[in-house]
Amino acid sequence: MNVPNTVILSPTRVAGALKCFRKHVLSEVLGQTPNDAHQPALDFGDMMHRAAGVFWLHGYDVAREYLIANFSTPFNEKHTPELAHKLLAVYASGAKLMPFGGDEWVIETLEQRLSCDVPFGTLTFQIDRLLRNTNTQQLALVDLKTASRTDARWERQWPRSLQMKLYSECVARHYGTPLSWLIIEGLDKTKGVLAYLSLPEVSAEKRAESWHAVEWVARHDSQLLDACRLPDGSIDADRLIDLALTQTPTNESECFTYGSQCDFLPLCDAEPSERIALLRAGYHYEQPKHLV
Repeated sequence: MNVPNTVILSPTRVAGALKCFRKHVLSEVLGQTPNDAHQPALDFGDMMHRAAGVFWLHGYDVAREYLIANFSTPFNEKHTPELAHKLLAVYASGAKLMPFGGDEWVIETLEQRLSCDVPFGTLTFQIDRLLRNTNTQQLALVDLKTASRTDARWERQWPRSLQMKLYSECVARHYGTPLSWLIIEGLDKTKGVLAYLSLPEVSAEKRAESWHAVEWVARHDSQLLDACRLPDGSIDADRLIDLALTQTPTNESECFTYGSQCDFLPLCDAEPSERIALLRAGYHYEQPKHLV
């Protein structure tokens, strides 16, 4: 088990930690995954992100070849190679480098990881597409999302999204200038359409508020790691597992979300003295994606 000895976060991990800290520690710090885990929607989304990146770098034909070479077995009955090829064709025919601008916008960076130092650790995430206006030097971030439906309910979540606020703050810190545009690029898996949503500018006050959330999670992660730190600086994984299962707070409202049960509910429902044995029998380690 590769437990990092420093705190490494991403915007989605911060949001998850604020929902249920125990789940965050078990999944994102300790990398614990149920033996029968299957996340077809997430895996499919990752595949489409990579294909879109290839499209912007090399064009549709190369992106299509990428899917042929890397996606031959369906993730499940819904998330299939056929759907991926259909959506890539939709994307190639409708995607715009800058949906709300012209030829003055060029790619600043594509599919690159951005990291910012935060007290007690690091915040890191991968940029889908960051653009720069060659006339004004303004920056625009375009973030691709695959969704079952890009309807009004889907749209409402993004202006309040902690993830989007942290994207804005990290770009401002890294490039020394705030984003002028923050755009959601929604690829609808059901209708097979591409939708664009321009988000309101995130104020400096709201960006600062989102950064406080990062600091809160990083501080608590750091305290947990320090309680398990060995003399050589490494982390006692067994001690960390014990603390995660018995001394981290939970949020019962997150046990069932979107009609699905939390992967770790069987552990929380068990007696504390029984949880380590259940974890070892029913879960395994997978390196968290933000550490890859």
